[in-house]
Amino acid sequence: MATKYFCYCIGGTGARVAEVAAHLCAMKMIKKVDDLEPIEFIIVDKDDSCGGTTQAKETIGNISTLSGLTKTQKLDKAETIGFCNHKLNIASWNFSNALSNICNNINNPKLAQVLGSDADDKLVMRAFYNEEARETDTEKGFYGKPSLGTSIFEYMLSEADQNNQDNQDDQDNILKPVEEFLGRSTNNRAKVFIIGSIFGGTGAAVFSNLAAYMRKHFEKRNEDILVSGVLLLPYFSFGTRDGDGDGTPLINSGDFGTKSYLALSQYAQNKHLMRKAVADNGSFDSLYICGQDPLHVVGEYANGGKGQKNHFDLVDLIAADAMVDFFNKNFYDNAGAVTDLGKIYEYRFRGTADNVGGKIANVSQTEIGELAVNLNKMFRFVVFLVARFAAQFAINYRDYGKKCKKMWEKVLTFQALFSKDEFEKNFENIETAMIDFINGVLKYCTDYIRLMYDISKTGYDWPNDTEGASGNYNLFDVAVEKNYISHVDHICSCLTGVNIANLEKDVKKLLDDEGEIKNSLRDSFKSVNDVTEALREFFSAINYTTTDSYDERFGDYIYKALEICFS
Repeated sequence: MATKYFCYCIGGTGARVAEVAAHLCAMKMIKKVDDLEPIEFIIVDKDDSCGGTTQAKETIGNISTLSGLTKTQKLDKAETIGFCNHKLNIASWNFSNALSNICNNINNPKLAQVLGSDADDKLVMRAFYNEEARETDTEKGFYGKPSLGTSIFEYMLSEADQNNQDNQDDQDNILKPVEEFLGRSTNNRAKVFIIGSIFGGTGAAVFSNLAAYMRKHFEKRNEDILVSGVLLLPYFSFGTRDGDGDGTPLINSGDFGTKSYLALSQYAQNKHLMRKAVADNGSFDSLYICGQDPLHVVGEYANGGKGQKNHFDLVDLIAADAMVDFFNKNFYDNAGAVTDLGKIYEYRFRGTADNVGGKIANVSQTEIGELAVNLNKMFRFVVFLVARFAAQFAINYRDYGKKCKKMWEKVLTFQALFSKDEFEKNFENIETAMIDFINGVLKYCTDYIRLMYDISKTGYDWPNDTEGASGNYNLFDVAVEKNYISHVDHICSCLTGVNIANLEKDVKKLLDDEGEIKNSLRDSFKSVNDVTEALREFFSAINYTTTDSYDERFGDYIYKALEICFS
C-alpha cells in the first residue's frame, strides 16, 4: 500500500499559500511516512502569467533542488537531518488549454462563447448575465467574479463527463494525477488538500466545485481518498494603482466582505458540504477557514499578469500550516476504518477597537507556537549560508593574485572538507564546483529571506511604504527582528547581483550585531560563529578521500549546518 498527498493550489492566493507550505515542508513539518510518495503541488490558475504563480513554481522547484542535494556515507552515519521528509513535485493544470479544447480551440473564450452556442443558450445567458459579464475577457482570470468562473468551470467538468474525457490519457482532466495514482493499486490511499479564497474569481469558482466533483468521481474509492482544504476569507487589500499599467482596476477589494458573506451563506445551506461518515454524500472530510480583520494592504493592484505579485502575510502562513495539519492527521483507526470526519477549524485574527475607533489585531509569537520556532531555526541556517558559506567565498574570490593561498586561509569551508595538499592540486576544479553549488543554494536563501521579511512586517502598508498595523505583530524573537532580516536580505542581494564592493564590511556588521544579540539571549541563540565553530569541530574528525565528490562534501557541510541550527 502506498500513500500520496496532493495539494491543489487555486488561483493567485492558492499559489502564494502553496509557496509558504513548501517552506514548511523544507523544515520537515510534514511527518515522515514510510510509504509516502512525493508530495504533489498542482497549480490551477486561469492566469498563467500571474507573477505570484510563477514565483511559487520557482520556489517549490528551488526547495526540491535543495532537498535533492547529495551527501557522503560519512555524514549519513552521523544521522544528520535533511530538507523535507519527502520529495516535492510541482505541476500545473492548464486551465486555459483545457477550456480552449472544449471551445473549438478559441483562446481565452468569453462566457458568451462558452455557454451561448445556440439560441436557447443565448436567451438563458441574457437572463442571468449582463453584457459586461458575458463579454469579459478571461485571459488573466475571472477578476473577482465567482459567478463567471463557476459557470465556466462547471461547464468544463460537465463536458469532461459527457465526452468521456476522464481517463488516464486525457491531459485536460484536472483529476488526472489523483486518478493515475489510485488506479495503480486498489490498496493505494490519497489525501487531497485544496487551497483557495472565497473572495476572488478562480478560487471561489473552483474550491468547492472541485471537491464535489472529486468526491463524485471517486465514489467507489470513498475509503481511500480524503479531501480537505483551507478556505481563505478576506485578509488583504491592495493599492489603487495598476502595477501592469493596463487600465482601470477590474477588482474592488471593498467588495470582498459582501462577496464573502453571500458565499458563506451558500456554504451554510449546503447539506452536502461536509462528510461526517464514509457513506455520507459530502465533499470535504475536514475544512479549515482562515481570515483576518482588518484587511492588510499587501501590494499594488494589478489586473493579473506578472504585476500580480503580493507580499506574504501572517494569514498565508496559518493557511499553509492548515495543510501541514491535515497531512499529519491520522484518519484511520487500528482496524483501517475511516474516522474523525466532518470537523471545521477556524483561524481568524480579529481586531479590537483602538482609541480612534479603528480595529487593530495584536498577535504575538506564542500564538503561532511551533511555526515561530521552526521559522527562527531555518532563518539561523539561511543566515549562516549567506554570511559565511557564500559571502566568505565571494569576499576572497576577488584577490586573483594569491587566490589559492588566500582561499585556503580565509574560507573555512575548504579547511573543513579538504586537505591542504588536495586543495592546492585541484584548486580550479574545486573553485568551479563551489561557485555552481553556491548559486543553487542562494536561490533558496533568497526565497526564504523574502518570506521571513514579509511575515515579520505583517500589517505593513506596502504601496505607501508606511508601518500600517505592523507594529501590532510580534511574531519572531529579537534575533530576527525586521532590521536584522533586512540586513541579511541586503547581503543576499549583493551576492546574487554580484555586487560585493562593501560585502566584507556588511558581513562584519552583521556578525557584530549577532554578538550583541547573543549577549542578551545567551544559549538560546546560535550565531554564525557558533555554527562555524560546531562545524569545525565536527569535520575535524572526518577524513575525505579522492572518491568523495566535491558536491557531496559541500552537501555534507550544509546538511550538518542545518542539523546544528535545528538542534
